[in-house]
Amino acid sequence: MLKKLALVAAVCATPFQAGACSVNYNTSTEQIIKIVRQNGWGFENYDQVCQKLAAANATLVIDGQATVLGNKSIAWATVMLKDKTLMVFTNEFGGSSTKTNDYASQDKAEELLMQAINSAVDSMGLDKALRSLAESRRQAKAAYSR
Repeated sequence: MLKKLALVAAVCATPFQAGACSVNYNTSTEQIIKIVRQNGWGFENYDQVCQKLAAANATLVIDGQATVLGNKSIAWATVMLKDKTLMVFTNEFGGSSTKTNDYASQDKAEELLMQAINSAVDSMGLDKALRSLAESRRQAKAAYSR
């Protein structure tokens, strides 16, 4: 947990806008920033997800990697939620995805990374994750208001 907090303490908060609503995300990986900017989001129900995140003052926290290993293109991603302004997270509910392809190239691996990110968002269980984030906020407020 401390490792995650240290990583997120140094993350880059980046919005990506598609239409009227902008999904914000944090990552400590330049590769993810580049890939999201180049490709844009492709997860299901973008507008609904974006509006729920905005209403809850929440942002996505994305970790992942794309590489070529053993003559295969491989990418993985995990997604969880964070309060936009506070260092309050939920890792109880999140999403993860791994993608592979027999065509071994870094370009293919980066294409797979965007697919893995979108799949991780789709599998997250957003409503449960938002409830969990609200509970984490409540617990943090109770702990620090003593």
